[in-house]
Amino acid sequence: MLLGLYALGSLDAQFGGVLLIVLGLGLLAAEAFVVSHGLLAGGGMVSFILGSLMLFGGGSPDLRLNIGLIAVTAVCMAAFIAFLLGAVIKARGRPVVTGRESLVGTIGKALTDLRPEGIILAEGERWHAESLEPVTAGQRVVILEVEGLKVKVKKADEG
Repeated sequence: MLLGLYALGSLDAQFGGVLLIVLGLGLLAAEAFVVSHGLLAGGGMVSFILGSLMLFGGGSPDLRLNIGLIAVTAVCMAAFIAFLLGAVIKARGRPVVTGRESLVGTIGKALTDLRPEGIILAEGERWHAESLEPVTAGQRVVILEVEGLKVKVKKADEG
């Protein structure tokens, strides 16, 4: 819309350039909060570059921005966005380390006999546990499932 207003002569170059730069920076900031797979960042970069080129377009030739400066700034911003996107993709592949999901597969120790219910110690916490097979106090158990404040366990392999 800003480019259309500029092309129709309704918006002067300096004001249009400032608005495009602000729009570009806003789109780059929105990329951090919205899952757009880089689409907002690409639009932000294009908007920033066009706004930078238009910023001093109507004035004298002495008041133009250096194209090299615009290119270096755009490349640095694109590299920073690429770094952030890479960090997000890397973080998504990591296993869950907090919450209920992190307990499944954890090895614990039976504090009481589990016939079928009792108390276990896992991750430094005491849990009410239910086992399908009898477990004596002191044996190692594996957490299979978490239901509220109770966990379902089985005997851990001795290997």
